[in-house]
Amino acid sequence: RRRLEEPETGVVRWGLRQPLMRPGTELVWYEIPPGSGAGEMAPNLPGVVETLTVLSGKLTLQLGDEELTLGAGDSVGYGAQVTMDYRNEGRRPCHILLVCER
Repeated sequence: RRRLEEPETGVVRWGLRQPLMRPGTELVWYEIPPGSGAGEMAPNLPGVVETLTVLSGKLTLQLGDEELTLGAGDSVGYGAQVTMDYRNEGRRPCHILLVCER
């Protein structure tokens, strides 16, 4: 699996793409340290749909002007044609699983 760590924030992402997954589908595991975030991400292309599940911890999900607070076991699906940010405002690491489909 591919691992990418952002030195400034400590956010770690693992690309979990498997050979049997449909083309255009990405699976990403995030570990977000307490008090940190992924930073604002640009909108995806039209037609992209993301499903995010919080595996542990608490996540603040910013979708454009909308802010959602999600806990362990919560899931949300969205068209990602707005800016996004994943933030952990809790005291423990937050783990999320993101499925991105084109």
